[in-house]
Amino acid sequence: MIRNRDSKVRTLRWALNLACLIALAAGLIVFYRTFYLPVTASQQSDLDRISQLEEFVQTGDAVRREHNNLIEVVAAEERRAQEMLGRIPVTPDDAEFQQQMIANAAEADLKIDDYQRGTIKEQDGLAQLDVKMVCRGKYEAICRFLDQLTQLHRVVNIDRMEIQAVTDEDGCILALYLILYFDPQRGTKPPAGIVAGQMKSLLHENHPSG
Repeated sequence: MIRNRDSKVRTLRWALNLACLIALAAGLIVFYRTFYLPVTASQQSDLDRISQLEEFVQTGDAVRREHNNLIEVVAAEERRAQEMLGRIPVTPDDAEFQQQMIANAAEADLKIDDYQRGTIKEQDGLAQLDVKMVCRGKYEAICRFLDQLTQLHRVVNIDRMEIQAVTDEDGCILALYLILYFDPQRGTKPPAGIVAGQMKSLLHENHPSG
């Protein structure tokens, strides 16, 4: 009888222990699903959000730097355009230009054989006067004269240039086809329109590397 009772007690204890273990396991499973998984998912979501925000901040800094660079580029182009605008007279001033060419040629030791004033036409919103010059002199003198052309205050474009060697002591004949720009409508239109439209081709012609 006593042995049977002890056996039943041990069996009951094992059953109670097993029930406790099952209850504990069930509690752990409920805790894992109810609390641990949501918290872990929330933490991962927060980490992903932080990573996105960090990337956004870095991208925002790059965008701001690029924006500031573009502002500086536009401002520089505006300054160049305004500077170029100041080099375009309101009238052709071709008589003054001819006298300047005569003086420059004499300084470069070059002789002007012919100077022809061409027609006036309009292109890109600016008026243009064609001028043809024929000069004679040594090659070094021609180089000095062409260098003087690039340093003129007013905008002058070399449309075409021909150099021919001769047998006499003068050395070479230079034929220059020039375009003189002027703007008779300067006082009747805003500079912004000139900067945006008229000056674009001139900036490219006079600053091809910029």
